[in-house]
Amino acid sequence: MRKAFGFRSRQRGLGLIGWLIVAGVFVVFMKAGFVLGPIYWNHYKALTAIKKVIANPSAVTMGPPELRSALQRYWDIEDIKNFNPQDIKVKKTNTGRALGIDYEVKHPYFKEVYFLVHFVEEIPLPGGAE
Repeated sequence: MRKAFGFRSRQRGLGLIGWLIVAGVFVVFMKAGFVLGPIYWNHYKALTAIKKVIANPSAVTMGPPELRSALQRYWDIEDIKNFNPQDIKVKKTNTGRALGIDYEVKHPYFKEVYFLVHFVEEIPLPGGAE
């Protein structure tokens, strides 16, 4: 004769509580992906726009105001958010000039929990020193 709960010794896999925990962890990571994905996608679009502008042969002779106005056109077309072309600094380096990007994006995750993503990039401009 079997016991009423004799099947427990043969149970394999997750029970209901185990599945709820796995599903909860999955939901937390999916929500994080949905929050962080657009932030990184926006940064990628901005870098692509910057690389398109500096690929132009006339970028060698452009000053900071001209570079920013050329970037503004891409910002408008690509709908880039979180920072402006005015936040991009033109720096002098040992090998010439470079565009410096340094900005943070703060996005709410859940109530008082926020994601803070800090981007720092330095993209060399072609053509040597100014």
